[in-house]
Amino acid sequence: MRTRDLPVTSLGLLACLTVAASGCGDSRGEGGTQPAAGRPTGGGHGGEGTVGASGSPGASGGSGRESGRGGSGGLGTSGDAGSAGRGGEGVTGTGGGHAGDGALAGAAGESPGDAGNASRAGNAAGGSAGTPSADCGGTFGGPRVVLDPGPEVRIYSPTLSADELELFYGSTDVTGMIKELRRSTRASKLEAFEPGELVAELDAACLALEDRTLDLTPDGLRAYLVCYDPTVSFGGALRVARRSAPGSSFVLDAESYGTVGASPSLDAGELTLYSGGFEGGTAYPLVFQRAATDQQFGEGLPIEGVLSPATSPDVSADGLNLVFGSDSGVMLATRNSVDEPFATQGPAIDAADERPVTSWNSPLISEDCRSLYAVRYVADTGAGESSWTLEVLTR
Repeated sequence: MRTRDLPVTSLGLLACLTVAASGCGDSRGEGGTQPAAGRPTGGGHGGEGTVGASGSPGASGGSGRESGRGGSGGLGTSGDAGSAGRGGEGVTGTGGGHAGDGALAGAAGESPGDAGNASRAGNAAGGSAGTPSADCGGTFGGPRVVLDPGPEVRIYSPTLSADELELFYGSTDVTGMIKELRRSTRASKLEAFEPGELVAELDAACLALEDRTLDLTPDGLRAYLVCYDPTVSFGGALRVARRSAPGSSFVLDAESYGTVGASPSLDAGELTLYSGGFEGGTAYPLVFQRAATDQQFGEGLPIEGVLSPATSPDVSADGLNLVFGSDSGVMLATRNSVDEPFATQGPAIDAADERPVTSWNSPLISEDCRSLYAVRYVADTGAGESSWTLEVLTR
């Protein structure tokens, strides 16, 4: 869940190059037992069944790849019931897949449809549900621009939906006087984002001259928002906004959930939060914890194993990999268990490999760990202008 950084106006030319971590574990389910038909155990989300023609069963739902339930059976309009969708293969989850729902009988149907086929079990021997794992291995290719807001428009703190088709980010005009939270969508991951539109209900939570940083939960239904005045502190009250479905409007909770640093990044359970320090790039990044999602986060503590000032820590989906910006570039830290401290492995991308006028900011690792998004800042393109573009590296 990924969000993530301070605008370059606040950091100067701090290089925050990033690359995603490695070693998240194998994502493909193997060795699990197949659950009984119709009994959910976690795994792929099947597609919805199509409506059957008169007198024939509806087509079964296709298999999916993300964790969720099997596809619903097609509904026969007249005649036999549609057959149930089969569960998707649990290739991105550690648990076994849910079985598909049984199809409903058609309008004039004679019997209910069969139960859907269960997904292939996950890599847990018993096929039990668990937190989805991601494959963080491999090498990233070259960067590709996915958002160009135009000359002198500064962008920061991007956060994406799990399917990488919906983007939220902070934006500041050349004067530094107009600061906004914006939203954009695209039809596929191969396309670029347009600058998008103002998210008025979230933007209104911040004062006019405050920077805005946020993190979106994987289901896209909650946004964790931090507004702060960088002339005072690089942190502020943590607010939560909720919506009923992706694409609908958010409603901001009246209460706050503690005081945290800029660019929050939450773990899958929303009980652990990583952020920058309250003094910006000169501070150590922090980790905050709470016991339940309706509680405030406690006091921030230095992240164990991160032994230098850093910005924008971003945690992988399994909680075992952490990347963060530093003067040397982007550093990678890993651990074998969420109960252990991180151990810094060294630069993921060395700042010395980039031109002096270029830095990277606002790192964001996709949920499947196959894409790394970051804002590239170029001080002067040769036309008397600076540029900020959101770019992606994939593997």
